[in-house]
Amino acid sequence: LLKEHFYQVLKGGTAQSVEIRVFPFPGQERWIEFYAAFLKKNGKPYAIQIIALDITGRKQLEVQLIQAQKMEIIGRLAGGIAHDFNNKLLVMMMAGEMLERTIPPDDPRYMYINMLKQASEHSTALIRKILAFSRQQIIEPKIINLNELFSNLSKMLERLIGEDIELKINLEPNLGLVNADPGQIEQILINLAINARDAMPKGGKLTIETANILPADKFLKGHSIFLTTPCVMFSVEDNGIGMDENTLSQIYEPFFTTKEPGKGTGLGLTIVYNAVKEARGEIVVESTPGKGTIFRIYLPRVEEKDLKLERQSEIPAQIETGRETIWIVEDNDKARESIVKVLSNSGYKVFEFNCGEDALNKLKESKEPIDLLITDITMKGMNGKELADKVIKLYPNLKVLYISGYMDAVIASEILKKCEYFLAKPFTGKLLCKKVREILNHSVGEA
Repeated sequence: LLKEHFYQVLKGGTAQSVEIRVFPFPGQERWIEFYAAFLKKNGKPYAIQIIALDITGRKQLEVQLIQAQKMEIIGRLAGGIAHDFNNKLLVMMMAGEMLERTIPPDDPRYMYINMLKQASEHSTALIRKILAFSRQQIIEPKIINLNELFSNLSKMLERLIGEDIELKINLEPNLGLVNADPGQIEQILINLAINARDAMPKGGKLTIETANILPADKFLKGHSIFLTTPCVMFSVEDNGIGMDENTLSQIYEPFFTTKEPGKGTGLGLTIVYNAVKEARGEIVVESTPGKGTIFRIYLPRVEEKDLKLERQSEIPAQIETGRETIWIVEDNDKARESIVKVLSNSGYKVFEFNCGEDALNKLKESKEPIDLLITDITMKGMNGKELADKVIKLYPNLKVLYISGYMDAVIASEILKKCEYFLAKPFTGKLLCKKVREILNHSVGEA
């Protein structure tokens, strides 16, 4: 290839460059760019100048950029699927609830309602896992039990790591609770499991453990961590190829990867690190070349007072009612019909619209008082955030409840930063009415 390249330079007399992949040592790949050109004196060539540049770093960045773009495409695809699927699940869940109120528990048909509810819940969990895997989930912290979360993920993890890797899960009984987003915790576990799998190309063992940890525990000595409060720890350990100190010092850097081109984005551990920090946690890694790696994540344990508040906010057995006026803006017809039906049955006066433009025009003409605006965020034309911003100029004290099965990360961040009201689809009628009542009661308290 080089001979041909230099021949073309001699033949044409113009500068040319060529990129060549070389292997100076077994398993080590380098990319070299050769640049050849005539050196001229008095307009006549007298020599050929050859420059060799090591462009391995540039090539790696190009591969990583392509991988990152692929992940973005996958994320957008997953988001679109989630948006449509969550609307359908919302309809199923609300229909199941309405049926439940018409059929007594001792009726033989009641078991079909339970089957419908269970299928809806499992489908909701599946969509959450897809969004977690594609890094597109909306962050919603809640009090959770890691043992339950990991048990539910075990089948998925077995399929993810393959048959040649043994999965062992050791869960501490009476594990403390944590306040974190379930999707983020799942994403942390999935990313660490994928890394562990790739570190064991010939098979091995992946061990996941949970434990209650106190600041005074001897266990913490030598683990490069200082805790001031009780924590819940979970670890992901493999017996794979391990990492040296140089690699360990770079693992959380964006786009850093030791995998072959096309095998990784170099973003997995960066996402893990950021997710742990968002959950107010700490992450520690230990690794020995040829022996394996263990990641330990420490999350603050929920205190009893926080647990009491969570129990107080649990969904009531009965749907909460009211008499206020609510405007619904939702472009999915079946989802909108279901929401309107639930709120109307609960006593509210409801006006419905299938797009932001129609709702805004009607609001400008209407003399009807409005107590609450419920709007989907992801809609064609004017999105929910744009609608709310325009409506609030007309009704400065109006409260807005945003609903969505999936939304752009920028809009999500903007809404959640302002502590505005948000409900992720799919949700039950009970949860919707509880949220509505909570917002309206808060509005009365402010007045």
